[in-house]
Amino acid sequence: MKELQSLEVLPASGRLHNFRVELHGGDADFVNVLSDGSPETVRTFDGTESALERRFKHEITEGDDYYFILRNGAKAFYR
Repeated sequence: MKELQSLEVLPASGRLHNFRVELHGGDADFVNVLSDGSPETVRTFDGTESALERRFKHEITEGDDYYFILRNGAKAFYR
């Protein structure tokens, strides 16, 4: 699994990707950048979730920009 830095955009190519994402520790927002450039929070993690809730799959297509805002020592990984 690759570690993502805060604000690092998940990579997208010319095809559909299903990413498996894991979040460890701290708290974070999972954000989508809309076509007008404004951010939209897709999911917020406040540290009260179970380990299972912090592992999820997300579908990304070309043109979609998703990233994490990581706080309080949170680490995000994907594959």
